[in-house]
Amino acid sequence: VFTISGKTYSFVEPRITAKLSAGSDASIKASYTKMNQFLHLIPNSTAGLPTDIWIPSSNKTKPQSSTQYAVGYFRNFKDNAIETSVEIYYKNMDNQVLFGEGKQLKINVNLDSLIVYGNGKSYGAEFFVKKNTGQLTGWISYTLSKTTQNFKDLNFGKEFPFKYDRRHVLSVTASYQLTKRWIVSSVFFFFTGGAYTVPSGRISTLNSGTIFEGNYYVYEGRNNYRLRSYHRLDLSAAHKKITKIFKKRLEREWVFGLYNTYSRLNPYFIYFEIDAL
Repeated sequence: VFTISGKTYSFVEPRITAKLSAGSDASIKASYTKMNQFLHLIPNSTAGLPTDIWIPSSNKTKPQSSTQYAVGYFRNFKDNAIETSVEIYYKNMDNQVLFGEGKQLKINVNLDSLIVYGNGKSYGAEFFVKKNTGQLTGWISYTLSKTTQNFKDLNFGKEFPFKYDRRHVLSVTASYQLTKRWIVSSVFFFFTGGAYTVPSGRISTLNSGTIFEGNYYVYEGRNNYRLRSYHRLDLSAAHKKITKIFKKRLEREWVFGLYNTYSRLNPYFIYFEIDAL
């Protein structure tokens, strides 16, 4: 239940899960999930500094809703020393919101007058392997997915990628027990760069008297380009020791970490420069 400015929204959110055993170390799981969200993320799809904002539902802006279906195969090996799984999912999303074409966010403005409404969908597969025992433990997780949106009033009514659509997401984590007290760990991340909109052309007008300084950009598609892929490696070492203070058992731990070990210059935002003729 959500209430704002005298408007009340109420929903029932059924969630169903089922498991079918396929032997002592394997199973098939399926789920159905209905969810609602009363806050809306409105990302900025242009290439400038990220300015994503959140707004609540209102009399005009209905809560977001989604329906997700998932099925997966799970299996363990070597007395549960190794866990593996493969899962696929499909998700429908309704009442998505974005800023309308040419709309500008200003102070003391009614946000409902700036946004348009549409739908989205997301689907993909997730692969997971985890090692639980031995000096070396860790896991590998990989997701292949696609998330798109469709708005009647945007992109000429054609489907386009969601800003945070990640086609490939890879995570590799490992920990190694060097000694009784020392553990070294590493985490590697990789994912496809976010989508943003790049103009296909520019028209210059003199003495236009607008905030665009006489430059008008021509756009032929929304979220038609992507940032470079993001990746980094983090390393850490932990030293654990049990001591006593005032005859009480105390466990202390020192953790040393190195972030972005190989100094990857991951993109944060893009800006354009105009070459002088």
